[in-house]
Amino acid sequence: MNNHVNMETLTLLVEVRCEELPPAQVNKLAQHFPCQLLAALTQAGFTADDSRVTTNAGGAPLQLATPRRFAALLDNIRAVARSRTIIRRGPAAAACYDDNRNPSKALTGFMQAMEITDSADLIEINDKGQNYVAVNQQQGGEQLADVLAALVEQVLLAVNAPRLMRWGDNDFKFIRPLRGALMQHGKTVIHGTLLGINTGSGSSGHPTLSPAAVSLADAEDYITALADKGSVLVDINARRQAIIAEFNGTPPQPADLLEEVTMMCEKPSVYSGAIDKTFLNLPGFCVQSCMIKHQRAFPVYNNGSDTLAPVYRFIADNRPQEAAPMVAGFNTVLHARLRDVEFYINEDKQLSLNEALAQLKNIVYHRKLGSQHTRTIRIRSIAAAIGNMLSLPAETRQQLERAAQICKSDLPTLMCNEYPELEGQLAAYYFCQDDATVANLVRHHNRRDWQTAKADFHSPDSFYALLLAVHLEKLAGMFTAGENPSGSKDPHGLRSAAAISAGILSCCGRAIALNDLLIAVAACFDRPQDVPVADIGDFIAERKRQALLEQGYPATILNAVMALPQRYIADIEQKAAALRDFSAHPAAAGLTEAYKRTSNILRKSNTSSGAQTTLNGNLLETGAETALYQQLAVCRQFIRDNPHDYPAILTAIAGLHEVINTFFDSVRVNSDNTQIRDNRLLLLETLQDCFNTVGDLSKLAGG
Repeated sequence: MNNHVNMETLTLLVEVRCEELPPAQVNKLAQHFPCQLLAALTQAGFTADDSRVTTNAGGAPLQLATPRRFAALLDNIRAVARSRTIIRRGPAAAACYDDNRNPSKALTGFMQAMEITDSADLIEINDKGQNYVAVNQQQGGEQLADVLAALVEQVLLAVNAPRLMRWGDNDFKFIRPLRGALMQHGKTVIHGTLLGINTGSGSSGHPTLSPAAVSLADAEDYITALADKGSVLVDINARRQAIIAEFNGTPPQPADLLEEVTMMCEKPSVYSGAIDKTFLNLPGFCVQSCMIKHQRAFPVYNNGSDTLAPVYRFIADNRPQEAAPMVAGFNTVLHARLRDVEFYINEDKQLSLNEALAQLKNIVYHRKLGSQHTRTIRIRSIAAAIGNMLSLPAETRQQLERAAQICKSDLPTLMCNEYPELEGQLAAYYFCQDDATVANLVRHHNRRDWQTAKADFHSPDSFYALLLAVHLEKLAGMFTAGENPSGSKDPHGLRSAAAISAGILSCCGRAIALNDLLIAVAACFDRPQDVPVADIGDFIAERKRQALLEQGYPATILNAVMALPQRYIADIEQKAAALRDFSAHPAAAGLTEAYKRTSNILRKSNTSSGAQTTLNGNLLETGAETALYQQLAVCRQFIRDNPHDYPAILTAIAGLHEVINTFFDSVRVNSDNTQIRDNRLLLLETLQDCFNTVGDLSKLAGG
């Protein structure tokens, strides 16, 4: 064991080798493992000011993972932990002594645990308004070699994945069984045990191309040594670029398949296979989906068109001396799959639309929501209601309702059972050959990338209506059935449905009011009173808030807008943009305080304005309240004339700044005269209503 004191900072490598990982987990481990390990090392005192995850030439953190390993490469890690003071919090100060100032059991137990004998060593800290007893502890001087294995194991056991497994007689779980590990600090190999595996003094190469062990002179050599000696491109970006290079520098499509195959290999090679031309008579989207789903192969298209060429390309994690047998094997498997597709399509074509719709009665959508047939009826009714709200022409509404009726008709087909991702495309192909407009609606009715799909429509209103109908039916149905998302769990994709609904409603502007729409949706269910309209509306609005947060809007701005009910989803972004710009206005801080003061007075007042509903100018006693009354009248009229010009409304409200300050400085609202007091309270309620046109300004200061 290395016990010498070394203050030098060096590159730290931690590599964990395991049985083959799922592609999605390869990507997650590459992103999170280095950051989590760096955080653990920081907490333990082994990092310096310039410690970081090693970056690539472009300055981005390296992502080092393959199906058989993942690694963290960290710059400037100390061999000896720095000295530092740790505050250990104890019991609440109020619980530490009895009435006679004798120490309580809680305090005595804390002092014993901290090995303190003198209460003078205790300090008092405040955490979230509560006082606690605490103690300062000095830590530092630990050797990295002594604690690294425990820190790495701590990070591994904290990994969150959908499915974790045990192996051997172990009590712990991980994504896949571990098969080896390496921990190296600069030139020094650190030995230890990770999840029952003893760490070694080197890495390992590609299992078929270079299976021998790979030794490292220095942790910094990890990437180049694996590439040169082990035939492993451990850097995800390097593998991705190697694949793209073999496609003549153009990233192959689809992009998500490129990402998947990048995570499935250590030394990618690209090969070409051939398709029997008879299969090209099948619908291109079916052939393409078969290639991608079953063979993870990239379709090739004829120059300048979207028609498939009789070839495809695939990625292999191998480089055999003779590739022909491997390519022939790929061709054989793909042709077998395509023969299945051909059979499914021929069988499905014998099904009429009426037969398909009737068979939907045999498919349970949800035990509390009935069959897919019942669901289709609801979608059609909701689509019709949305079409009316959008004032669609009669012919367009007919096409919309027909598309809503047909959109789920492919669920009973053999092809949809095998390729559920083709839902909609199959319905359009089987049952909409006579109407291109309806076919286009059906084809795109469940597209998640709806903003891209809308380009396929000359006028996207009917597309918006159908997409909204599908997603709102799901939201209303699942919320009614008690299937609301909980924490990270969202098995029905309701957050995605709400985000899409919010996006579409934003595009629809003020043609559709959210609450009116949800009431219409609820009316399409057997028991409209059971549909939680308010909860669904809040859920959709929150998705819009999250989208704006991701776009960079400050949380305080969005909190100000969302603190008040929103009639139109489109208004959320427009109000947020106006408030964001207004926050730089010289009067913004003063108006924020005025809003808070107004709200506090109205909240704390023992009585409201009572039966009085109209401001009475004859009850105005001072020039300050008269001035506020007159300028408020002008401001209210401006808001009525320009109800959605939020920047202008905020400018108009800012014009009240001086008269508001004068009013609060010289007027006592709670007058002894009940009529005058009620009139002044009503004046403040009117002022608050003006403020509330855009948002709760008190939230701008984090209130």
